[in-house]
Amino acid sequence: MRPIYAERREALLDVLHRALGEWLQPIPSEAGLHLAARIRDPALAPKIMPIVLHFAAGAESTADYAMACDIEPMVTFGYGVIDAEEITAALIDLRRVLEKRPWAVKRASLG
Repeated sequence: MRPIYAERREALLDVLHRALGEWLQPIPSEAGLHLAARIRDPALAPKIMPIVLHFAAGAESTADYAMACDIEPMVTFGYGVIDAEEITAALIDLRRVLEKRPWAVKRASLG
C-alpha cells in the first residue's frame, strides 16, 4: 500500500503547488493519509472553503474539529480512498472554478 499512498500524496502535493498555490499553501507532514493546506488569504476563507469542500472529495475544514475558535483557516485533504488521477482531475476542476471568481488572482493558465 505504501507505493499507492505515496503516488496519491505526490499527486496531491503536485497539484496543490502547480494549480492551487495562489490560494492554498501545503503544510509539510510526514505521516498519515492526509495533507493540510493554509488558505493564503484568510479573508477569502469563507468564499474559498465551500468551493474546496464541493470539489475535493475527502476535504474538510480544520475548523470543524479544532478546539480553538479563532484558528487559521486551513483545509485537510484525505487521500486514502481516491486515486491519484482523480485527485488531479478534481483539483484542476477546483482551480477552474476558483479562477473564475471576481476575487481570483490572475496568472497563466495550466498547460
